[in-house]
Amino acid sequence: MQSQSTVARFDGEDWRIAGGLNGVLETVLIIDGVPTAFGQFTSAGGQPVGPGVAGWFSDRWGPHLEGLNSNVRSAVMHEGIPHALSSTSTTSTVFRWTGSAWEQVGGAFSLGPGRIVSAGGELFVYRTNSSTVFRFSGGAWAALPTAPGNVIAAEDAGGQLTIATSSSVFRLVSGAWEALPAFPATVSLRTLAWHNGTLHAGLNWGGSPLSLTSPIMYFDGSQWVKSILIHPPRVGAPHPYVSIYDLVSDGNILHAVGQFTYISGVTAESWAMFYSGPPRLLTHPAATTVDADSAAYFSIDPEVYHDPSQTYSWRKDGATLVDGPTPGGSVISGATTPYLRITGANETDQGEYSVRVTNGCGQMTSSAAPLVVVTSAPCPADFNQDGGVDLADVEAFYMAWEACDSAADVNADGGVDGSDVETFFIAWEAGGCD
Repeated sequence: MQSQSTVARFDGEDWRIAGGLNGVLETVLIIDGVPTAFGQFTSAGGQPVGPGVAGWFSDRWGPHLEGLNSNVRSAVMHEGIPHALSSTSTTSTVFRWTGSAWEQVGGAFSLGPGRIVSAGGELFVYRTNSSTVFRFSGGAWAALPTAPGNVIAAEDAGGQLTIATSSSVFRLVSGAWEALPAFPATVSLRTLAWHNGTLHAGLNWGGSPLSLTSPIMYFDGSQWVKSILIHPPRVGAPHPYVSIYDLVSDGNILHAVGQFTYISGVTAESWAMFYSGPPRLLTHPAATTVDADSAAYFSIDPEVYHDPSQTYSWRKDGATLVDGPTPGGSVISGATTPYLRITGANETDQGEYSVRVTNGCGQMTSSAAPLVVVTSAPCPADFNQDGGVDLADVEAFYMAWEACDSAADVNADGGVDGSDVETFFIAWEAGGCD
């Protein structure tokens, strides 16, 4: 039976099936804004394509970069140009896209099924699970010194070709292989990724002590360091076999694909994004107006919620807020979360509110949003504010009015005159202001 590949695309919220290929999908590159699939297939989504190449055009697969006429084992962007590796069981050939056609790069060479890598401005091809690596130099493909083990992955790590065997990582320095520090014996390597200037490794992890390693590690220049923990949610449960199949760097986000269900307290089924960099906000606090003695709310939407190192500190007019009663009588809650609540807000709570978000890579402060607390004007009929409307209010009003007391300016026009008497008695005769 011919193998099949199902392609899914992430729309920012969920994965959507984009149709299947009638063969093996090897890789996807974005070429001229078009997601382009390379592999061993002749149709995509039921549409004849290729062979070996197809483009995704918004809602369908279609022919793209036509003319290769060969199944593809691997593809890479090299100096902004698509390159594809076509292999038989014994030989390999590399092609590059000229903008209108595919042309061969050098001659065919004895390698068999392999992978192509662009590193340090050069092209390399290696055969997986063998120690053979070729470099394109002087217009021809030439074998490098035999690798120190069977190569399972390769990456451009800061301009240096870096390879992984099952237990070690090596980089090409002046034509020779230089070893990086070894991993614990209880793990084996699966993949490499250069992310934000640091080399990351994805591992097979089966029961190694949590204190020693994690399925994703990074090289800090002298040793391998835990990057993220992927483990079962049950405290004290045996660690299951966990595998990272691939790591992909996309700006400040490292994508991990593998065999796992739980990541640092967050449920994640086989795919996860790890954000590295200073905090970023998708939304900032919004201006808020509330009635006196009601609750006021401010919130933000951080790009990453589940970062254990990420902290929040809400501020009013630049001063740090803490949970609990305020001098003005309101109550603050959520001062160290993405959501701030002010219960029983009053005039003393008016001001500009912002939040400072900090993680292990830096900090940022949101834009400030004003809080306005509206205090209802007192009812002129209940002039003495004793809660009732009666003759005592008439007496209190006339005493203030005859004394030209500003309190008698019940129509708030800036003067104490006959119009205030009219306003007062309209409300008084109505029995109040409701």
